[in-house]
Amino acid sequence: MLVDGHDLPTGVILSGANRHDSPLLRPTLERLSRFGFFLPETMRVDSGCDSSVTRDLFAEFGCGWEIYTKGTFIEINHTRRWTIERTNSWRTRGFGLLQVVLDRADRVQQMWASLANAVIVLKRLRQMSWTKHRWVTRPVKRYDWR
Repeated sequence: MLVDGHDLPTGVILSGANRHDSPLLRPTLERLSRFGFFLPETMRVDSGCDSSVTRDLFAEFGCGWEIYTKGTFIEINHTRRWTIERTNSWRTRGFGLLQVVLDRADRVQQMWASLANAVIVLKRLRQMSWTKHRWVTRPVKRYDWR
């Protein structure tokens, strides 16, 4: 899964839990660029993806890279938690059905992941608009749409 700086999922490729993340990096970046989105200037990955293949891939797509080691303090969110970990936590806590899906067809799995990501994006954008923008007809109390 590829997320932006606001914890919004932008590209998702599903695979088995026993596969390493680095072979899935190319399809994830291709999916994002296929829809006309600009790739970020800098990609931040953990030390598990540190290889010449990954560096060549980032150079091919025109992205810079930062490869963090385990336990590195990340200045972006002032915690030791990665942005992707927060997004994955939202998916597993908010969507228990994603943990146990009886239909194992790829299309069904991709549909559930896309639906969960759409809900995450809508909730996050709602929260960002509530805290950053003011309007005349804005309600006095912020209601939680859980």
